[in-house]
Amino acid sequence: MKLESCAAFISLIIILISSFAAAENSSLITAIDISGNTKTKNSVILRIIEIKAGDVYTEGLERNVERLLLNSRMFYNIKVEAERAGEGVRLKIRLKDKWSVIPFPFASFRENESRYGISLTESNLLGYHKRISATIFREKNKFSEMLFYHDKNVLDSKFRLFISLKSIKTLVDEWDKKQEINSYYESSRGIDTGLGYNFYRNMTLSIIHKYNKLAYSDSDDTIRRPENAKEGMLGLSLDVDEADYKEDFVKGFTGRLLYEKDFESLGSDLSRKIFSWRFSYYLNPVLRHNLVFMNSGMFGDNLTYGHRFRIEQLRGYERGRFQADRAVVSAIEYIVPVHSFKEARLSFVTFADNAIFRNEYQSFSVSDSKSDAGVSVRIYVRRVLIPVFQVYLAYGFSNQKVMPGVSIGMAF
Repeated sequence: MKLESCAAFISLIIILISSFAAAENSSLITAIDISGNTKTKNSVILRIIEIKAGDVYTEGLERNVERLLLNSRMFYNIKVEAERAGEGVRLKIRLKDKWSVIPFPFASFRENESRYGISLTESNLLGYHKRISATIFREKNKFSEMLFYHDKNVLDSKFRLFISLKSIKTLVDEWDKKQEINSYYESSRGIDTGLGYNFYRNMTLSIIHKYNKLAYSDSDDTIRRPENAKEGMLGLSLDVDEADYKEDFVKGFTGRLLYEKDFESLGSDLSRKIFSWRFSYYLNPVLRHNLVFMNSGMFGDNLTYGHRFRIEQLRGYERGRFQADRAVVSAIEYIVPVHSFKEARLSFVTFADNAIFRNEYQSFSVSDSKSDAGVSVRIYVRRVLIPVFQVYLAYGFSNQKVMPGVSIGMAF
């Protein structure tokens, strides 16, 4: 009797183990089928979704895969399905590549100032999600050029690399409290490099190096500083992207912290330390509406005019009028979709900007802050995910002026 009971118990254990193993097998992903991608490599898509055959299938996995693909901003018409296939699950992913080679003309006009140019960007080089872009633009009667390369996953690792070559000419305007008192050109030629590591979901820690040769001249091109002036900087940055990018709106948080230390400035050993930040927080109070909070700032010392924080976010004032070695700039926007087309969306925007800063005329106090408010109409292209056209009116409360502005492309 005891022998029969023991045999029955062993049989029950075997049945339970077999049932458990079968349940385990039925929850495994046996295959991942990807279709619709005409350019992006399957290996890149698998890296984005962080899933492979043999992983355990969990409830809600399809929604998470779709979210990761949308957040990559490389695809549209995404559909993810899970089908039972024998003892496991077959994951089917259907998607389409967004345009990756984009010749993008851009222009912006604010009162009597203008900036225009063209950028040619390949954001999915050879289907491996590498980005390269070349940009040329004209501002204040001077041409500037930039060449940029960004590899988000070096050799399919968690390291990322960027290299930027640039030749930029900038007209620096010096203002007193009410009017422009002087101006000169700064010519900067150099290279920026950075090496980062992706860790903890969507965080990247990077080491940055910048080296520039500088030349200065008056607005009539009379040299006013030595042509061999130069500037070198080492920096450490932390980037966070916890936003969900839908096809019609954004939700979540993005931000950056940056610490910079100059090891050479204008040909001298002047030591400058700068701490800066920027972040954006996107809310959806109503379906497809975006309420956006933005904040940026910089704290620094020993900053000469022209190397200070150019406060260009104040849309109700002249571009670059305010420069400071310490500044906190905030903005709020409410974006309402007005009409959706097949490949574009028309939106109406209300906004307000505010800046608190320190220079020779401002004491970094609330009483010295500058503010504006205005309205804007924007057109977004679905496959590009940035505004391609904007017209706005902004009222500056301090100068009591209405500033109109028009932007085409990426120049804002």
